[in-house]
Amino acid sequence: MASHGSRMRPKIPGEVGFRQRLMARRAARRDVRGDAHIGFEVLVDGLQVARTPYVDEIHDSAAAGSSEMMNLLWADNKQLLDRIHSRALSVLRNNPSGGLRDAVAQNRLNAVLALWAIETETARHAAEVVVHRHNQLIDVYWQELWSLHPEFRRAAGRSDRAGQRPWPVVLDQRWTEPLALIPVLPPRGSPATDDSVLDRALAIIYPRVPVAS
Repeated sequence: MASHGSRMRPKIPGEVGFRQRLMARRAARRDVRGDAHIGFEVLVDGLQVARTPYVDEIHDSAAAGSSEMMNLLWADNKQLLDRIHSRALSVLRNNPSGGLRDAVAQNRLNAVLALWAIETETARHAAEVVVHRHNQLIDVYWQELWSLHPEFRRAAGRSDRAGQRPWPVVLDQRWTEPLALIPVLPPRGSPATDDSVLDRALAIIYPRVPVAS
């Protein structure tokens, strides 16, 4: 009865459910029966990781989830993006020579960019939950695979395979910089996709300081 109660505990936000964990374990047992290929590769940071078709599927699912959340962010904030574009144009119109003269236009653009940063921060936290959930599935799958797959059982005592880890899901780097999201927003056909307008406005507000030779 106590065991049943543990299964029915409230799920922590970001925690995968019992059914998803069960499906991950079944995928591992399926791959053991089918002797699924396990590939090893070294990432750019030097970390050696292992990949299987299931791990690749989880990565595809995480990428799709991140893209869907970006689409929702853009759709929910279309008016804000239009305001960013409009106020960037205002900076350009009031400073045709590239020298900043209109502090009001600058402050208005900075104000909407601050709102955009708040919106992207909230969405980024949600995207981090997506990454965490997918890595949980990989961990559950991997623990089951490690205990059953003959490749790992043969390699259990060898130093070249000891501590081998699966390829982890990482956060899409576009989530780390709010301004980096704006050039691709929203879907094509909207004037807000004109990233050169914003880039030029920001170059006026925050001119680069020449490096002394």
